[in-house]
Amino acid sequence: MAVVEGVTFALRSILASLQDFIDIHRLHLIGGGAQLAAWPQMLADIFGFDVSTLTTDAKDATSLGAAINAGVDIGLFKDFQEGVQSIRNKEAYSARSEKSDTYEKLFAVYTALYPHVKPVFQNLRHIST
Repeated sequence: MAVVEGVTFALRSILASLQDFIDIHRLHLIGGGAQLAAWPQMLADIFGFDVSTLTTDAKDATSLGAAINAGVDIGLFKDFQEGVQSIRNKEAYSARSEKSDTYEKLFAVYTALYPHVKPVFQNLRHIST
């Protein structure tokens, strides 16, 4: 689970940058990551807002957004509302305050460490396997 927590902290860092430009207060997951039992709850706890998982009859949810976009563009769907009709809510997760408090402290450690390990990452990129 530590790897998933690390990935989620990295996503939170990206979210913080995005929130300089747009207010993000809810996350919707579909596809592979949404299938991991503990990850949607962990995202809610680390991000501090609601996360919901979605489901669809499409076999490949990853490309579904691109397909809907193309469908609207070529007139298959009259608009995006019609295009997303196959997507349904599955489960909802809310941040749990006791977990969020702990993750907030861990995220502070994560962000404090990054400037110290950044040079190591730069050195690693020069090594080929």
